[in-house]
Amino acid sequence: MTEQTGPRQVQSVSRACEILAYLKENGACHLTRIAEDLDQTPGTVHTYLSTLRTAGFVQKEQQKYNLGLAFVPYSKRIKGQTPLYKAGKNETDRLAHKYDAVSHLTKEFDGQIVTLHEISGEEAVGKKLHTEKQERPWFRIHCTAAGKAILAHLPEERVNSILTQRDLPAYTSHTITDPEELLEDLQAIRDRGYSVNDQESMYGNRGFAAPILLDSGTLVGAISISGPANSWKDELFTDELPEAVMRSANNIEINLSTESRNRTGGQFTG
Repeated sequence: MTEQTGPRQVQSVSRACEILAYLKENGACHLTRIAEDLDQTPGTVHTYLSTLRTAGFVQKEQQKYNLGLAFVPYSKRIKGQTPLYKAGKNETDRLAHKYDAVSHLTKEFDGQIVTLHEISGEEAVGKKLHTEKQERPWFRIHCTAAGKAILAHLPEERVNSILTQRDLPAYTSHTITDPEELLEDLQAIRDRGYSVNDQESMYGNRGFAAPILLDSGTLVGAISISGPANSWKDELFTDELPEAVMRSANNIEINLSTESRNRTGGQFTG
């Protein structure tokens, strides 16, 4: 009998989770591709997919498998229980509607940026694109305003770990792909209090973000706003929008602090 070196695991559950994680990362895929990439037989993968499909966690369309709608209520419940979501949703909505833009409330997870809430103004440019991207609510940390605002305020060893373990692919000719250049940009972000995405993740799109910090200085996330490069210029680009996103971040910080004090009977715990 071999010595147990870690927590016991149910292999079938681990394999099902592996398949779900694969679909989360890759989107709709054919059975043969899933089996090949996960080094499993098509028959084995098909059994798991069929079981998950029956439960609603996987759906099948045009011979491709994808995550199912059964995840939706879980996602909404998890987001609704997140302190950052509770404290920041209304402010994120207000920012988007004021500037008729797209606004995100985000946090970091596993070296990527996860969207807790996304809202578009009525006439926001790129609204359809952002709506489609909600099906994949995480994105690279190095080329978006929210990602860079968060990266700039993570501990140095965490930043180095992310930059070492993850690639920095170019999405446009403006994307920063050199780690040293990115570190310089992160220092500038810390100095001025906000980040800028000037067509780094998408041509024609500009964005700003500010970190959301607890009273203790602990980073909890970021709020961002994005819009068209052709109209976001002059004082709107250099002054008004950066100040607006920093003000929104501060309002969320106040909400978080107030909620924390209410929970602890007047004593903030950070």
